[in-house]
Amino acid sequence: MNAGSLGDRLERTRIDADATHLPVESTDGFRVCVPVAAAIEGVLAVDRVGTDVFPRLVAPSLSGTRFVRRVATIGGRRLAPSADPADHEDLLLAAAP
Repeated sequence: MNAGSLGDRLERTRIDADATHLPVESTDGFRVCVPVAAAIEGVLAVDRVGTDVFPRLVAPSLSGTRFVRRVATIGGRRLAPSADPADHEDLLLAAAP
C-alpha cells in the first residue's frame, strides 16, 4: 500500500458504494471504524523505520489516538444509523504503553 490520498486509494479499492464506514486495521490488529466522510479527508502518510516504509492513516477529524499506523487492510461496511461504530473496533493496543 503506497502513501497518498486516501480518496484515490478508495477509488482503486473494491468497496461497496453503500459503505458508511471503513474498518481500517493495522498489522498488529489495532482496528478503527472510520466514517467514510472523515476518511475521504485523510491521507495515507508514510512512517519510516530504518529502510521499512509503513502506511499510516491520518485524517483531520480523527483524534491522534485513532490514527492507524502500519495499515494492513481497509474495508467497507454499511452500518445502520443506530449502529455504534465502536462495536467494530479494537482499540486495545491504543492503551498499551
